Amino acid sequence: GGGDRLAEELGIPLLGRVPLDPLLRESGDAGEPLMSTDPEADSARELGRIAEAILELDRGSIVKPLTLVSR
Repeated sequence: GGGDRLAEELGIPLLGRVPLDPLLRESGDAGEPLMSTDPEADSARELGRIAEAILELDRGSIVKPLTLVSR
């Protein structure tokens, strides 16, 4: 629920929920995308769905300003 709360707090859409999956960590550690090594894994399918959702976003609708930090 943390992602839902943060998205609501920031006023942005939640694009998805990637399940915790040892295969995701292992493929990342090996430098191989899970989408290539096991595209049918739940995590891989959700990442693909999120990528599609990003591609469908209207880029002009993203207007959240970034906070600048100076030292």
